[in-house]
This record gives sequence, C-alpha cells and structure tokens, in this order.
Amino acid sequence: MIDSKYGKRFKQLRLQKNFSLDNASIGITSKSSLYYWEKGQRNMPFDKVVAMLNRMRIPSEELYFGLNDEYRYMIEISDAYLENDKQKLKHLAIISLKQLRENSQDKNLLIKAAISCNFLKYSTNELLFSPKNLANLEELLSEIKEWNFEDIFNFGNTLSLLPNKRIFGLAKLLIRVYLENKPKNYFKWEHAALNTIFNASVILIMNDCKYSSKLISELKLLKIDDIFAFEKIRLTFISELVNYSETTDDTEIINHFFPIIEYLGFADLSMEMKKAFVKVKKIVEERTKKNKII
Repeated sequence: MIDSKYGKRFKQLRLQKNFSLDNASIGITSKSSLYYWEKGQRNMPFDKVVAMLNRMRIPSEELYFGLNDEYRYMIEISDAYLENDKQKLKHLAIISLKQLRENSQDKNLLIKAAISCNFLKYSTNELLFSPKNLANLEELLSEIKEWNFEDIFNFGNTLSLLPNKRIFGLAKLLIRVYLENKPKNYFKWEHAALNTIFNASVILIMNDCKYSSKLISELKLLKIDDIFAFEKIRLTFISELVNYSETTDDTEIINHFFPIIEYLGFADLSMEMKKAFVKVKKIVEERTKKNKII
C-alpha cells in the first residue's frame, strides 16, 4: 500500500497532465478511492498507483522523488508485479537476499528480502526464502506488540511465506487489537488492518481448511463502520469463498455476488476479487481431484 500522504503529490502530477479523476482512475480503481487518497484520507495499493502513473506517462520516480530507498524499492517491485515481469521479480529477490547475507542482523534487510520473495512466490510459486530466513522472519513478527502501521505492512506483505499456523495466530492477534485497542480516528491504520486480515483469510482458504474456518469465526466478531464499504464487501466475499471451498458450488458467487458488485459500480473491486477466486477455485479443484483419487 502507498501511504495517504503521497496522494497530494499524485494530485499535483495528475493536474499537470490535465487528467480528471475519472480519466486517471477508470478501469484501475474507483473515482472515490482516488479522491480520498488524494485528500490524504485513504491508502492506495501499489499496483493501482503504478497503473495510473503509467496511463499518464509519469515515471514512478516523479511521485517518489526524494523519498527513501525503501519506497523506491517497493515501487520497483510493484512495477514488476503489475507487468507480470517474473524475471524482474526474481532479480529483485536475488538482490535483496544477497544484501541480507552480507548483513544478516539487519532487520530492515530481512523485511526487504521477505517482501520481494513474497511477491515472487505469489506470482510464480517459486520460493527463494530459506528456512533460516523464515525462522528469523517469524521471530521478528512474533515480537509485534502494538501493531502499528509498519507492523501491519510487514505482516501483510509476507503472507505467502508464512506457515498457516503463524498466519492464523498473527491475524487473530490483529483482530483482537482491532476490537479492543485500535487507534481512534486513524483511518489509515484501520484500512490497512482490515485488508491484511482479509488477505490472510484468502491465503488460509487456499491452503488450510482448518485454520481458515478458525479465522472466519474470528472475522465474524468484527464490527466495521459504514465508511469502510469496500472492506464490508470483502468480508462478504470471504464468506462466499468459504461456502465455495466447502461445497465446490460456484453458482452463487458467479451468478449473484459478482454481478451485484459490478452493478453497484465496483468494477475494479470485482476484478480484484475475481482474480482471487480463480486462484482459490484452481486449488479447490486440485484438492477435490486428489481426494477422489485417494
């Protein structure tokens, strides 16, 4: 996710290029999402920002001029991910792992390597992250106490690397913080927390029925404000995924859920969820076929 404070810089660049909110966002994200990001009230996914910059023919570095190496590195990963450049993703992962080997005690380099390897694994299923690195990552994440924005970011961008039990445990802790001790009037934190919890749910639905069921029970405790309309829709989507994974019947999600979301004008959100559904469906079908053989 790209921090809300960079939305104002994006707006300056958009106006310089004479792009309206509609023209910049159509087919990539919703007009309202872009509007609130530019106002500093919401974060924006990396891939969507990159896609809009590409549409306006604005180099990514224009948005990040003068920012630290961490953000420049993340936008580079996002560029490669958006363009489905698997070779570039692997190259970035190898570079970050080399840096980590040269300074194995640097926690920032550990997170950097984990994030790059996470994107690579999610895109190609190739795992370069070693068991030793994973143990160090799990130890680092287990030390989380306050669940600030950086903690949520690190957990949410390393999900593909973590064991299912660890994903469930950390997501459960984050839900508890959300319910009992979330920052007041901190939109960015709440938005990031909800999306990370939902992404963890999707990962578990794909990988582990036992832990996904447990996490869904925890999700039902959430009371989400109406301002988080997208997050409420994602929560419904998680329920639809669970129903499909248990029944292998996609009638409801295909014939009713997705058409309703598109009718409401959330085309980009529908596209995002369809991609997740395709991944889940493929895994469920393979799992079903394997069980029949056994």
